[in-house]
Amino acid sequence: MPKQGEKKSQNLNSALNLWQEAVEKASVDLEKIVNSCIQRLETFSKELERSLDEQLERAARATASSIEANAEELVSQKELLQREIVEFEREKIETMLNTAHESRARIDKLVRDTKSDILDQFNFKLDELTELLADPRKHFEDFEEQKEDIIDEVSESAREKTVETENEVKQRITEKVEMLSEAVDMAVEETRRTVESKLAEFDRSFDQKIEMVLAQLDEVYNVTQEASQQSVDNGIGKLAHHREANEKFLDEKVSDWSKSVENLKDSFENEMETRTSEHFKNHINRLEYRVSEAKATMNHLSNDANSRVSAIHKTYYSSLKRLERKYQERIQKQLAKLEQLIAQESMLPQSNKVQAEQIKEELEKKLDSQIKVRGNELVKSVRKQVEQLEGDFRRRNMNSTEQIDSIRLQAIESLDKQVRIIRSELERIHKTFNSELSHLSTELPEIEERGHVAAMSVSAYLASMLTLESD
Repeated sequence: MPKQGEKKSQNLNSALNLWQEAVEKASVDLEKIVNSCIQRLETFSKELERSLDEQLERAARATASSIEANAEELVSQKELLQREIVEFEREKIETMLNTAHESRARIDKLVRDTKSDILDQFNFKLDELTELLADPRKHFEDFEEQKEDIIDEVSESAREKTVETENEVKQRITEKVEMLSEAVDMAVEETRRTVESKLAEFDRSFDQKIEMVLAQLDEVYNVTQEASQQSVDNGIGKLAHHREANEKFLDEKVSDWSKSVENLKDSFENEMETRTSEHFKNHINRLEYRVSEAKATMNHLSNDANSRVSAIHKTYYSSLKRLERKYQERIQKQLAKLEQLIAQESMLPQSNKVQAEQIKEELEKKLDSQIKVRGNELVKSVRKQVEQLEGDFRRRNMNSTEQIDSIRLQAIESLDKQVRIIRSELERIHKTFNSELSHLSTELPEIEERGHVAAMSVSAYLASMLTLESD
């Protein structure tokens, strides 16, 4: 009997151990599921933040690039103009320097050529004399065979004489060079004097010819003055007649021109106003469309996030339900095993029935108390975990929704600021355009007066040309 009781207690302890292991595994599974759900929520919130930041950065870059493009174009045009001006000045300076260098090079070349020619002639003469002095025996080979002694004496005397002659020739050459240089200087001075004298003669002849031409021109002037006086007298009447006709013609043309200018001015103002209004409206419509698209995308993203969060919440709740069912099934199986054990105990011999019943009652009480305690503890721990998970989930959900709403509001505010800035810039451009138009409208009467004066001068010039052609 005690052995059977020990076996029963061991079976109950093993069942309780199995039940505790199952509960621990279930708690571990619950923790894993909760952690995975939290990680998914964190990744989803990070992805949402990244996508919103990227969209905002794209919009800011697009506006900044559009502003920078216009500024860079103006700066590049200014730099190109400055470079062209600098290159033009540099080319002009280089051409002037090249012409100066070329003129100097030509003068230096002429001086070198003259010096080289004189030196070449002088060196050629010296080379001939040195050849004659170096080998005088070439000219006396036949005499050398007959009379060597005489030739030696003669050669020695000839050498002495040649040395003397060489010295004399060198002196003469130096004297001749000096004389040549003096002669060249004299020739240059004479040529210069002749050129100056010829220039003076030409000046005198030109002065005489000019005086003759002036006298002839005076005569022609007197004749032409008389003829021109007659033609002027005849042309004054014609000019008066033509002036009246031209004034009428010019008045008609000026009136037509002023009307056409006014019509062009009105049409230009109307076209510019219509174009600016259309451009302004189109730009506002585009901005509003982009803002609406951004708002729609933000709302769509927030709705998607909320739907995903709700779906994750549903899946989490369903997983908790499934775990609850599994644990209930395991508990029922364990209870069925306990009932089988109790039935097996009832089948034992009746001699030990009293002790078995006592032990059974004690075991049932102990099991009932332990099961109640462990069940209450399990239920409390599961409830606490569920409440903690629900609180964490609600907090994370609230934080994610608040972050999404704050990001959406920030994006909308930034877009509204950009729209306001662009509208202010468009209004400023419109005001400047209107001021320029008003300035042009104020300058139109001056332009009309200048055109009238130009037309009068052109008509007077044409009238004078017509009178001259008729004369």
